This record gives sequence, structure tokens and C-alpha cells, in this order.
Amino acid sequence: MKMDGVSRAAMKNRLKHSSAYRLYRFLLLRRRLLTTQEAIAIELTDRCNLRCGYCPKGNNIRVGGGDMDFGFFKTVVAQASHLGAKQVALVGFGEPLLYPYLFEAISHIRSNYPAMRTCLTTNGVLLDDAMSRKLIESGLDQITISINFNSNAKYALNNRAKVFERVVENAIQFLRLLNSENRLRKPQTYIQILENLNTPSEIIEFKNFWRPHLGPNALVQVQPLVNWGGLVRIENRREEGARYPCSHLLSGWIVTKDGKALACCMVFPYNSASNELILGNIRDNSLEQLGHGAKATCLRLNNMNCEYEKMPTCNKCDAYWTAPNIYIRNPFYPLVGTRWL
Repeated sequence: MKMDGVSRAAMKNRLKHSSAYRLYRFLLLRRRLLTTQEAIAIELTDRCNLRCGYCPKGNNIRVGGGDMDFGFFKTVVAQASHLGAKQVALVGFGEPLLYPYLFEAISHIRSNYPAMRTCLTTNGVLLDDAMSRKLIESGLDQITISINFNSNAKYALNNRAKVFERVVENAIQFLRLLNSENRLRKPQTYIQILENLNTPSEIIEFKNFWRPHLGPNALVQVQPLVNWGGLVRIENRREEGARYPCSHLLSGWIVTKDGKALACCMVFPYNSASNELILGNIRDNSLEQLGHGAKATCLRLNNMNCEYEKMPTCNKCDAYWTAPNIYIRNPFYPLVGTRWL
């Protein structure tokens, strides 16, 4: 879709690199992220139908498998809302379309917290016609379909499954249904490719393949990989200058299916090395209590001072560079990480 000769993706990237947006980050966003929880992820399930080599679960690190109790889910959402969360991501270390109460969960948020945005990420394996129609009609605000590669061979090598054609067919059908009325409608859709595991020419090829299918409601998303607190080795990661305080630690909380509240969603929650990021369990203390507690306060202080030797998992993690530096070291540092084509 074009707006005055400029694509939506270009407009989105241009806005996020503008001087006005940098000023907004410095004057307003920095303060808000220090005092409120902008977004929170809720792990509906840690069951997954893939074993991707770039995921800790794909490397047999706490494979596990189970779902969040739906009554407990309601409790988590209520506490997230009370904490000030404006967006709930129904993601974790599992495939959300496997959750038996997925549509009840979306409906619960839409009915009781209408101002709260809902989004999810799926690998697309289960995104058949019936599932697509239900998701489009559910009121979901955003969906990311992680296709990640543009060939059967590369998909099978990295995702360890021969379902590439099915995933591509599912995504095309989803976009066809979403764009059938040729007007803007929800959910905003991102067709994702991983940056680190694809060459620039492969990313261009991916974009060119998907461009005819995007319509008015979708963009191609180039997503950088992270090493999940040092658990997964990522080759050819871009270096973007000196390390700076990480915004994920302030705005990227996750609650696991069993109630653990972690101060960052970019680290695998089941590894013992990540204990300093586990604030507690919301079955014992509320999210608000955990968020204002001594452990969270100490993490924020260490993060702001870049004292990562006191934070073993963060010290090994490379996720900081996927989000902009909006803090004291260099608040006008250019945006990096996710981009849209």
C-alpha cells in the first residue's frame, strides 16, 4: 500500500528515525518506562510443535510442556492491567495456537480491558482456514507469522521440520482473508524473516515473494535474533557501538505458564542461570508488589549503571541492541533492531 508515493513500511521506519521521535524518547518515553509497565508477555503454553535450532527449547533446554490455567490467566491479565500494561503479548516459549482457550483469552481481554492491545506470534503450522477466520474475527490487534526463511531446505535445516510449504500456504490464505475487503482492518500482520540466519539477498528475495500478498494490512518484518541470555550461539551478530542500558529489562516482562514473573522476556525462564531475573511467583505476590520490590529496584539500578557484572544473565545477553538506547548514556542513539519492508 502507498501513501502519497511512500510505502507504509518506509513511513514507519522514517518516523522512528526522526528527530521528533528521538526527542519524544528522551523527554517522555524514558520517564514512563521507569515508572510504568508498558507491555507484558503472558506464556499461555510452553508446548511447541517445532524444535527450532535457534531456540533454547530446540536444544533440549527444559523442553517441558503444559498450559496456563485459564482462571489463572484472568488473574495475570487483571494484575497486568493494574500495573499499567497497555499491551499484552500472548507469547512465550510455546506455540500459542496450541492453547485450548486461546480465543477465550483474547475475548476476555477485549471484553474487560478494551484499551489493552493484544498480539501474538505464531509459527503458522496450525494457521489453517478455520483458525485464520477465527483470529481475524477475534479482535486481535496484531499477529506475527514467523516464516523466517524463503526455501524449504533452509527452513528444514533450521526449524527441523518439513512443513515450509504448509506454513507459506497458510500465511498466504490468512492474508487473502484479511485483505479480502481491501481495507484497513485488524489484526496488523507481520510476515517475519530472521535477519541473522539469512543473507541480505535472501531477505530481498523474501520481500519480493511476499509483496504481492501483503495488501493494506501486512508488512514484512526483519527480526534480529538474540542469544537468550547466552544459551544459543548467534553467528554474525551486528555490533552497534558501546553497550547501553537495556529497555527490555524495564518494559519486557513475562509471566510464565506456572506464574513466574521475569523482569525480561528475552531470556529463557527455565535456566538456573537466569535466577536473578526471576522476581518471584505471582501466586505468592502480585505483579505490582514484585515490580516495586527490592529485587526489581536493584535490577533497574544495575541496568541504568551498566553494572552487568552483577547480572550474570544480562552480562551474556545481546538483546539490548535490538531496542533503542533511550537512557542516560546516549538518548539520541539511532534506532536498531526490528525493521519493516
